[in-house]
Amino acid sequence: PVEREVRKRVQEAKEAIGNKGLALFAVFPICFTPATMAVGLEDLSLKLYDDLPFVEAVLDLYTNYCEALVEILSSCSEIDMIWLADDIAFNSGILFKLEVFKEVILPRYQRVARKILKPWAFHSDGDLTAVLDDLLSLGMSALQPIQPEAMDIFKVKREIGDRVCLIGNLSLDILANGTENQVKDEVFHLADICGKGGGYMLSSSNTITDWVKPENVMAMGKAIKDFNEK
Repeated sequence: PVEREVRKRVQEAKEAIGNKGLALFAVFPICFTPATMAVGLEDLSLKLYDDLPFVEAVLDLYTNYCEALVEILSSCSEIDMIWLADDIAFNSGILFKLEVFKEVILPRYQRVARKILKPWAFHSDGDLTAVLDDLLSLGMSALQPIQPEAMDIFKVKREIGDRVCLIGNLSLDILANGTENQVKDEVFHLADICGKGGGYMLSSSNTITDWVKPENVMAMGKAIKDFNEK
């Protein structure tokens, strides 16, 4: 990354926010997601077994970039937090054997984590149960999105809610197909249980897509405001 360009974008974003009280964060992938986009998930998966040095070389290209970007952003006073993303799981579990995660992916995550000097969050869809302890060892502040089709957020809250902030879990299906009252009920349910003792931020269970109902997105925002004021 070109440092002056990164700092210019950060400053422009900060000026756009002004004094609205909003947090400013940068979000970008670490290494596995961009590697799958460059090589293809199927080819990358096969090469994990047929040509591991090639896979490691590709992962290192993106990890090196991520390390450099994290260093720049960590030095920007305007940045409140850093949000790293790497989709490493299906709804049924991680995309590869646990040994592959521990031996190939995790060491690269550790390299990046050591460079972060800000609070930071990690995003991955799917069921992360098998690697939760490894992920938390990186020192992240928050985990997102705790996808309801893959993970039970109430169980996760009980087990690790004292170690990391949980973000997400409001189903896109409800936002797309539910009523405003259903959205409100689900928001209140999540906030009431997961919010006990702090450490929970409401958000959707994935990126807000163009097929959700705009009125339901607005209802989500209103519902959390109403909850906090009740």
